[in-house]
Amino acid sequence: MKLNRLSGLGQKRIEKLKEIGITNMADLLTYFPTRYEWIETRLEMYHENPKNSFQLEILIESVQQKPKYLLFSGFAEQIPIQIMFFHQSYRMQSIRPNQSYRFQGKIQKWKNKLQMVNPILAKEITDERVFLPVYRLPSGISQTMFRQWVRQSIEKESVFERDYSPFFGDQFGSHFEAIRTMHFPENPSNLEKARKRLAAEEAVQYQLAQILTKQANRLGISHIDIDINQLTESLPFQLTDGQLKSISEIHTDMIAPQPMYRLLQGDVGSGKTVVAFLSMAISVLSGYQAAYLAPTEVLAHQVYEKAIPFFEKAGIPCALVTGSTKKRERAEIAERIKAGECLSVFGTHALLSDNLDFAHLSLVVTDEQHRFGVAQRSKLQSKGPAVDVLAMSATPIPRTLALTLFGEMSLSVIDSLPAGRKPIRTYLVGPQKRKDAYGFLENEVEKGHRGFVVCPHIDLADEADESDPMSIEKLEGEIQHALLSRTKHTTLHGRMKKDQQNRAMEAFKSGKTPILLSTTIIEVGIDIPQATVIFIESAERFGLAQLHQLRGRVGRSDRQSYCILICHTKSEKAIERMRVLVESQDGFEIAEKDLRLRGQGNLFGLEQHGSFGFTHLDLAIDQEIWETVRQAISTMDQKRIQSFYTYARRHLDNLKEMRNCDASNNR
Repeated sequence: MKLNRLSGLGQKRIEKLKEIGITNMADLLTYFPTRYEWIETRLEMYHENPKNSFQLEILIESVQQKPKYLLFSGFAEQIPIQIMFFHQSYRMQSIRPNQSYRFQGKIQKWKNKLQMVNPILAKEITDERVFLPVYRLPSGISQTMFRQWVRQSIEKESVFERDYSPFFGDQFGSHFEAIRTMHFPENPSNLEKARKRLAAEEAVQYQLAQILTKQANRLGISHIDIDINQLTESLPFQLTDGQLKSISEIHTDMIAPQPMYRLLQGDVGSGKTVVAFLSMAISVLSGYQAAYLAPTEVLAHQVYEKAIPFFEKAGIPCALVTGSTKKRERAEIAERIKAGECLSVFGTHALLSDNLDFAHLSLVVTDEQHRFGVAQRSKLQSKGPAVDVLAMSATPIPRTLALTLFGEMSLSVIDSLPAGRKPIRTYLVGPQKRKDAYGFLENEVEKGHRGFVVCPHIDLADEADESDPMSIEKLEGEIQHALLSRTKHTTLHGRMKKDQQNRAMEAFKSGKTPILLSTTIIEVGIDIPQATVIFIESAERFGLAQLHQLRGRVGRSDRQSYCILICHTKSEKAIERMRVLVESQDGFEIAEKDLRLRGQGNLFGLEQHGSFGFTHLDLAIDQEIWETVRQAISTMDQKRIQSFYTYARRHLDNLKEMRNCDASNNR
């Protein structure tokens, strides 16, 4: 159903919602809150929960008008309280003495008096407490507006229903109830029940897909038994033992009669890309085509540029296809791929286009496979009769989690780094030393090096969580006028147009702008040997595994490199987590500790949806749900599995694709 059917939603706001992947009411309903605000309605609860927001009926007794603010004095539940508005003189017209109004906001103490500063005028809430959803929104869209649109959508939109009772009974309620509750929960237990319902649906879809993939492993393409040594000896560097072992395992799979289904894991900078290139060369030298699917355009460009000298030396023609490839150029490349002239193809989701056909595709390499939905991965595989699959993960996945998620896949691990790499020195810095740390970054740049500065947000949306002060928007002003005033910088984030992103990366790589201010869009695959420093603002907001990934953007040469974690919190628990990164360089060890400390839901990012295609399922706490579904599926026959999966898959994959759009636009 179209968004223009919602009141208060004009074309300009519809365009704003497109920035976060919302194009219809179904998208709106599956764009879930990042957190919830607990609203108290009794002032007596202030002493128990001073950090909560309050909605109170206040009898106004008097008002004082000052040059910069208005000060209203009154009573709530016979307790004196003040209401202060800065730069809002118009409030004199709407708030008058001897009248009662409902105000909503945080309460603070000032000179032993209770105060609300810049509260909102609110409608009456009858419950003693209420949860208000808080969403990650673009500037110009307020929380109040968005909540109204969600409520309207719940009333208007018919939500997809499917009987999941064969898998987990009716213990979690209906799909519609879960959707409604995720937006407007009555209490914490009610919210958790809804999350479990949606988590269980995801467990069903994932496990069915894994089973069907395994059953589809009919006779595959047998590649030529190529002399691997001849391939590796042509490289300008020596492979590590882990790389040699992995390419040997992949080669063995590829010459076997069954299709390969293998996961290649390795720590940051361990050399997985070279192994992928060698695997693609085996496919091409056997007379077939190979495709490399990357999750972002920035990464696709980076990998393609590294691939050109490798494949050109072997006489293998390459091509790059992304969303920003011009229409005419894309049509020409598509013709060459269809004719079998282009043998190694690199790209993003553009490779999944129905207009792109391969002559004889035999290998698909998926980089960071957990960033793609089941349908997205299988669509590229379906472009060949029995395609080999090599999935790569630069994110170290704890062994227990890997066995659960990828139990159907063979596993190769690169457990060592290339020779000559120095450990990255990691430091934890508080706000008081922040300016000095940026001075260190400027000194590194003056030596001819490069540096990253990473923020968790692009901007602070209307009514956003102000406890996290760092965003690209805010930090850019600080950098220009104070922190890095001597040094040029460029900015990179997911809301920029693709050509703008590419220009920003080129300026950084060339050294024209030696500092890159970025979101986590640089998290995977960016390889700039000259970069020696990475600053991570509000580091406490990231999972350790994601911080380790970001740290891996430096230390890619024999130069000493540094990672500076800037924490804006006094929480001992958060600081303890950061110390794990300071003390360890081992990504697998860090991931195991992060799984125990934070759970899988935050293991891979900042409140990040979509880890392994999951929005709600957290395998650190949902093992019972996972096992219940597994046992139910084990009793079903092939026909029933196929029937259910075909019917329901589109719903979850549409959700996954929308989530990917949201994630990439906000990275």
